[in-house]
Amino acid sequence: MPDDGTSDGYCGPTNGPQCTACQRLNQQQRDRYKHIWI
Repeated sequence: MPDDGTSDGYCGPTNGPQCTACQRLNQQQRDRYKHIWI
């Protein structure tokens, strides 16, 4: 995954949901587990 300049390689308090990897993971989580979080 290319570095878009918003991530230091870790998903944490300094970039959190703004980093590309977190956005991807959050989207996957919503798609895959949305039926669990009703």
